[in-house]
Amino acid sequence: MKYIVILLLPLLTITACKEESIVDNPSGETIVYSVYIANGGLSGGTRYNGIVDEATHTLTFNDVAAETDIQQLKFSGKISLGAHFDQESYDFYNASNPAEKVLEKPLNIVSGNNLQEYRVVVNLIDPESDPMVGKIEVETASGRVINGVVDLSEKWIYLNVPNEAEVTVKSIALIPARTSYTFTNAVNNKLSKSNPGYINLSFLGMTDSYRISFDEAPVAGINFGAPIVHDFSTNTTVWSDLVNENTRSADFDGEYVLLVSREGGTLPKLLRASDILSNATPTPIMLSTKDIAGGTYVISSGRLMQGHIYICNLTTGLADTDAGKLKLYHYASPTADPELVLDFGGVINEATTVAGRFGDNMSMDLDEDGNGYAYFVSHIAAGVLRFTVTNFTAVGEPKFIADVPMATYYGCYNQVGAENAYLFTSTAGMSQIQLRDKEGVLLSSLDKLGNAGNGTDAHIINYNSGRYLIMTSGRQQSSWPFPTLFIYDLSEGFNTVAAFVAYNNAQPDPVYTYQLGEATQAACSGIAAWAAVDGKLCILAAGPKVGFVLIEFPKNQK
Repeated sequence: MKYIVILLLPLLTITACKEESIVDNPSGETIVYSVYIANGGLSGGTRYNGIVDEATHTLTFNDVAAETDIQQLKFSGKISLGAHFDQESYDFYNASNPAEKVLEKPLNIVSGNNLQEYRVVVNLIDPESDPMVGKIEVETASGRVINGVVDLSEKWIYLNVPNEAEVTVKSIALIPARTSYTFTNAVNNKLSKSNPGYINLSFLGMTDSYRISFDEAPVAGINFGAPIVHDFSTNTTVWSDLVNENTRSADFDGEYVLLVSREGGTLPKLLRASDILSNATPTPIMLSTKDIAGGTYVISSGRLMQGHIYICNLTTGLADTDAGKLKLYHYASPTADPELVLDFGGVINEATTVAGRFGDNMSMDLDEDGNGYAYFVSHIAAGVLRFTVTNFTAVGEPKFIADVPMATYYGCYNQVGAENAYLFTSTAGMSQIQLRDKEGVLLSSLDKLGNAGNGTDAHIINYNSGRYLIMTSGRQQSSWPFPTLFIYDLSEGFNTVAAFVAYNNAQPDPVYTYQLGEATQAACSGIAAWAAVDGKLCILAAGPKVGFVLIEFPKNQK
């Protein structure tokens, strides 16, 4: 998957003197109560909290990303009433030692005629991100200024000047801002169509290279105006497994649609996607339930991963008993018997035990070798259980992530591509889509807008040089909006955090919605999944009582 972006810098503008809140103090005080870097990280959207030492008037910031724009550091926080920082931003860059990791500089807090100097210490960690080209402009012989297009995935720069023999590089923006660059074949900043060469980037030991082309950029994105809808929802006839509320889990990987029903419903099964997409009647492939036992419900949720199948049970009182254990089963193929790969009674380590309800939903991310994680979101208290998965079947190393909001219904924790970034959503209890890392650290968030407030199972799609967010809403109460698939264009920005920043600034409408009828669901599970099939983007949306749809979208064409 790849995407092309034209990045308009700066990504984020925060006024340093804007106070997070006001502390009522006598006039003239110049005290810092709390402080943070407001524009940290690669995207400029990461906050780093500082340590305030009033005795020495020192503000210390630890573990700050080296990619942070230290030439324009912006601060905010709680300071005395009427006081303000003496500058909008501060330059901590030391040109004589660009690799310096401990940065120091004074700043002043001003209140009327009073002034207090604070010593600021910023401790940088080693860089983790390859440098990137954010924007490039070239000027033609006739004086026209043309914006190039940067393909971050394939490492190409398209100058969009196919009829020019030579152009002059007018401006270039690099990420991080302190990245240095050289052109391999430029003469006096001029590039020749016959051999434009490469641009080489370097940032504190991290390097990368982009090939340059005078051609126009390939047409990017998805044509959401020409969908082909295969509808098994209440709009037509609900697929039989989803008529009632036993089936609360489904998945799609391009080859199969997986339907997982709880005890008392039909057996878990696969539907061939090729049958659905060709408008043939699918013949279900029934999955074995041999030796599956234990839990409040012995079968609850499932996922398709790299050609393998996973199904878990539901436990409403996690405990070290057969009925209370959280269990995960692995199928090597559709015809294989299930293999018990997780039998967890709640013990994290000798000092930590977790209790609660798990298995209403699960999220997984595995690479081609079967390595990754499985996540189970609690639905009765704030918390996420994470297990490490190795070689598809070795599941262990439990970790409980406690510092997250409570996901009241059908919480999901879905990885974004291969990034250390996960979309944390819930049908109810969370008004935001949160972006967190695998340890649960909050990276960014965006509000669910309008009728999408009860959306969950959000995924990021990187396809045909575009980036899209999908999710499906549930409807537990008649006052909630109808169950709907939502698709948003998040192509702006060089990574997901930057895309969230752009979304929050623009608050865009969805580029596509599809309503799955008007049913009300006590089990308000919203389900979404996607895959590329025969050059088209295919998206699954589903939910109990509403059924499912599989929708094909073609790529954009000239």
